[in-house]
Amino acid sequence: MEILNVMPLFPKTAVVGNLSEVDNDYLIKNVEEKFKDKKYYKEYDKFYSSDPNLHLEEDYKDFCETILNFTKVICSDIFCYVDLEPKITLMWATGTLPGTTIHRHYHPNSFFSGVYYPQNIEYSSIRFKNPHNPTIFPRFNNHNLYNSTSMEYTPEQGSVIIFPSDLEHDVLPNVSDQMRISIAFNIF
Repeated sequence: MEILNVMPLFPKTAVVGNLSEVDNDYLIKNVEEKFKDKKYYKEYDKFYSSDPNLHLEEDYKDFCETILNFTKVICSDIFCYVDLEPKITLMWATGTLPGTTIHRHYHPNSFFSGVYYPQNIEYSSIRFKNPHNPTIFPRFNNHNLYNSTSMEYTPEQGSVIIFPSDLEHDVLPNVSDQMRISIAFNIF
């Protein structure tokens, strides 16, 4: 008996990159300045979230261009899409205090979503939930792509991750001793 092929059927693909050309100090300073205004603190969720229109601000013009260029590469080189001109529809900054999380959610009404990580800190992981719901789930001895209910990615400074917007995700507790800043966006 032999296995002839293993076919991962209809995978949900997250693409990770590094945007070394981004001025992280500028982004961090801009976000920290915004978060001095307590209106951005979401008491119910226990984290900061800016207005979702950063992509319309002049301060984010170069950053948005970098994100869109990276998205174009993903679209053409990985997904083989043609005649596609991605557009950022929403962009916002988040800040989680030490020990806090961001709840499980997804981003309706967009194609791709993404997160950029500008700080040089020990980032907590973003965790993605397996969108396939098996009816029976046996025990296993090795965690892998074929048997996982979730997958995690732990970013570093300059990391960007772009994923299908319907993929549920959350953020594990902030393990650093400072506010964890990220910039999230939706692309159509």
